[in-house]
Amino acid sequence: MESNENVTNVTKKRQFFEVYKKKGCNITAACDAVGISRQTYYRWRKEKEFDQKCKEIEESLIDMAEVQLIKNIREGNQRAVEFFLKNRAPGRWKDKIEQKLSGDLDIKIISAVPRPKNEN
Repeated sequence: MESNENVTNVTKKRQFFEVYKKKGCNITAACDAVGISRQTYYRWRKEKEFDQKCKEIEESLIDMAEVQLIKNIREGNQRAVEFFLKNRAPGRWKDKIEQKLSGDLDIKIISAVPRPKNEN
């Protein structure tokens, strides 16, 4: 028979997963909503099953963001297009800064080491 603590932890973990997804994987917001500390979250995160479920939720958020990005690209959103290209094809699409210098350059060499005095 499971102890009350184990049943409570299982329930809290289920609640955490729901809120974690709704809150966009915000750890503090999910912990506060479920009534656990961040320390509890990090202790649970060491458990293989809990960690795997958190990673699945995080991946689903990334998937959702990628779908929205593609939607914005299809709608002609220039910032979305630039973001996509700069991240997917950085060799061809990166901000380049070219500086051309011309003119003379005067260089003066100053010795900071004192020269020894002649002892003659």
